[in-house]
Amino acid sequence: MPSDDLADQDQIEYDRRMENFADAYLRSDRLRGAIPICHQGCALRIWLVVTGEAAGHLWDDRLSEYGGIRPLMLRSGSPATFGTWYIEWLKDCLRVGENAPH
Repeated sequence: MPSDDLADQDQIEYDRRMENFADAYLRSDRLRGAIPICHQGCALRIWLVVTGEAAGHLWDDRLSEYGGIRPLMLRSGSPATFGTWYIEWLKDCLRVGENAPH
């Protein structure tokens, strides 16, 4: 990603580099073989890998905030599969429900 300083120095060059960055970063095929299963707002998503060696695992998509794409990790530090992520989410919901006023 080009630096903001470049925009002050040479707007045309900044725009050219920003377009190249967008082509490489935002339009990559890194999520081929995956489907979005959870939208977290502001174009942040969780993707379920459905093909290849990582099938069944989840990826955390932070592209919209320039955070990249990385394996989604559970609180335990292990990579999340759909089942383990869903169970953790359900347990969190039950904990919130226990603390709700009756």
